[in-house]
Amino acid sequence: MSWIPLHVHSQYSLLDSTLSIKRLVAKAEEFSLSNVALTDHGNLFGAVEFYQACKKSGIQPILGAELWVAPGSRKEKKRIAGHPAGYPIVLLAKDLTGYHN
Repeated sequence: MSWIPLHVHSQYSLLDSTLSIKRLVAKAEEFSLSNVALTDHGNLFGAVEFYQACKKSGIQPILGAELWVAPGSRKEKKRIAGHPAGYPIVLLAKDLTGYHN
């Protein structure tokens, strides 16, 4: 059984990572990874570039994103002392339908 990284940020996760898609895929090749996920913060800006680079290298790409869930209503902006403003959740697309969702 091999290890699959399911929570990786790239240069498209501003202030979180400077890792380029090209370097990410090169490292995945170097470590002989069969799959790798891209889960940038709140966006899918690198998804197409990542998908194409992985396919070219024979690696199965897993597309996803790290998003934030509001503790109550997304319309409630008032902060409550001692409670987090939101909770992170990593979403991975299982197939094309999941990506579209």
